[in-house]
Amino acid sequence: MIGGPGSTKGGAWRRIDPALLWLLLLAAVIRLSIALLTVYHHPDEIWQYIEPAYGLVTGDWVRTWDIRLGIRSWLIPLAILPSVWLGHAIDPAGELHLLLPRLATGLASLGVVWSAWSFGARITRQHAIAAAFVAAVWVDIAYFGVRPSSGSLATLAILPSLALLVRF
Repeated sequence: MIGGPGSTKGGAWRRIDPALLWLLLLAAVIRLSIALLTVYHHPDEIWQYIEPAYGLVTGDWVRTWDIRLGIRSWLIPLAILPSVWLGHAIDPAGELHLLLPRLATGLASLGVVWSAWSFGARITRQHAIAAAFVAAVWVDIAYFGVRPSSGSLATLAILPSLALLVRF
């Protein structure tokens, strides 16, 4: 835990609990496996989010009716644009532009594990370990943690934000 037992209060460097690091590593391995071994869960992941970002990179894309009518937000396509661009730049003929957004979202989902740790640490270290373990291995959190969809990204933003909010 940052600022936990053994840390220097007010110091520039704070100790991070090794249990948290191991749980983050466990969560990262699970999410990496899911990102590499699964396909898309919902068509919106491609048509509403990846495809517009890909279109901004290449100029060649299928414009869905809701994009043409302006009723779909550009927030998510713009948020995943760097990973789509990097994937296309590295492997223009391949599918890396489809994989990198999942990997980036999976990396961001580690914030959910940290937030569970933070909430549990308000009680005891054991509660922090249990909460972070559940967040690391729970199938719904892990599976949807690598999905570039509005619900997943909202969760990835809200939980760490709440954890930071209750700390201050």
